[in-house]
Amino acid sequence: MRKEEIDEFWYREYFGCSLTEFEDASDKVYPHHYLRGYNGLFILKVNDKYIISAPENQMLLCEKLINRGYDLLDERLLSELLSNRFERIIGPSWIGYPFWHTAALSAENIRIYNRSCPEREMLFSKLRNACSSGEWSDCGINSSSENVAALIADGEIVSAASYELWGEHIAHIGIITHPLFRGRGYAGKVLSYLTNFIFDQGLIPQYRTLCLNKPAISVARQCGYGQYAAHISVRLKR
Repeated sequence: MRKEEIDEFWYREYFGCSLTEFEDASDKVYPHHYLRGYNGLFILKVNDKYIISAPENQMLLCEKLINRGYDLLDERLLSELLSNRFERIIGPSWIGYPFWHTAALSAENIRIYNRSCPEREMLFSKLRNACSSGEWSDCGINSSSENVAALIADGEIVSAASYELWGEHIAHIGIITHPLFRGRGYAGKVLSYLTNFIFDQGLIPQYRTLCLNKPAISVARQCGYGQYAAHISVRLKR
C-alpha cells in the first residue's frame, strides 16, 4: 500500500481538489464534494495543515476560522467559536492506515460471515444485546454489512469487525468487543484478520477512533496502523 493511493482518495474523491492543492502548505476550505448534502463541517488536519469540507453557505465562516489561526481540533474552543450554530461536535478523531501491516495474528476461531449467511443475524444478536446502543451504532455493523469478521471464544462471538466502502477503494473499519471480554487482545486479533481480508479484496483498510481512546489506538498500532491524519466533525443546526 502506498501513501499516494491514500492521498488520492482524500484530494480527488473526498475534497474534489487537485493533488497540487492538497499538497500545498496553506489551509483550505472546499464546498462539500464527497459529503454533498451533509449539513455539517468536516475538518481534517493532515501534514500540519487544515482542510475543511463545508456546505456552500458556511464557506465564509470556515475561511474566517482558518485565517485566524485557531486550533480547530480543540473541541472546547471550536464550540465557543461556533456558538449556537451547532448540534454536536464529534472528535477529534485519529485516522490511521496499516503502513507496516504484515501477517495476521492468530486466525484461530475467526471467520468471515458474509451478508448471505442465513444465521448471521442470530449469531450476532447476543453480542449486540450485550453492548450499548451507542456502541453498536458506532461500530457500523448492521444487516447491510457485506462482510463481518467474528472471533469466537467460549462458544460465542466476543469480538467483531466490519467495514464500509468510502469511495472506490477505502474500507472504513468498525470494531466492537463484548464488554465482558474486553482487555484480552480479541479486538487486535479480529482487526488484524480483517485487515488482511480487506487487502485480499484489493482495498485499502482505514481505521478511525477518538483521539482520547488510547487503548483503541494502541490496538491499531500493534496491528501496523500508523496515524495519517486527525479530524473533527461538526453537525450544524438546521
